[in-house]
Amino acid sequence: MIRIVLLKKLQKTTKEKLKGNMKDVYDMICDNSFITIKEITEKIPNITLDRVQYNVNNLKKLEFIKYEGSTNNGNWGILK
Repeated sequence: MIRIVLLKKLQKTTKEKLKGNMKDVYDMICDNSFITIKEITEKIPNITLDRVQYNVNNLKKLEFIKYEGSTNNGNWGILK
């Protein structure tokens, strides 16, 4: 029951509600669907690789993005 409530709350989130690093990560992925997490880390000042991964995972959960293809030859799909 709690999981259903949380999923409904996550689905209500729109792009305008993204803030801070998560918005920066999302914008970079929108600009370049082939960007890697390491490249995002290098382009955003004062952010760690773990924090970028955390934001990417949250964007996936919120269904803003998904990774398509293989690990080496894939790209990010923009869903919202």
